[in-house]
Amino acid sequence: MLTPKEKAQELYSHFRYYVYAYGSEKIKEAAILWIDEIIKANPTNWDDGPESQIPFWQQVKEELQKL
Repeated sequence: MLTPKEKAQELYSHFRYYVYAYGSEKIKEAAILWIDEIIKANPTNWDDGPESQIPFWQQVKEELQKL
């Protein structure tokens, strides 16, 4: 499993291809909006039990904001 920092970098890289022309701030905005939707959906990790994955995604969001 990726660390929050690694996941943030991965998401930034993926979103870069879709919103590259708008600059790095828009890339981060798009990825953060996506993470917000994940958090709203309240994902759980059923492989390890029904624990919430929200703390992980909040950390990813924080790491994205640092990029």
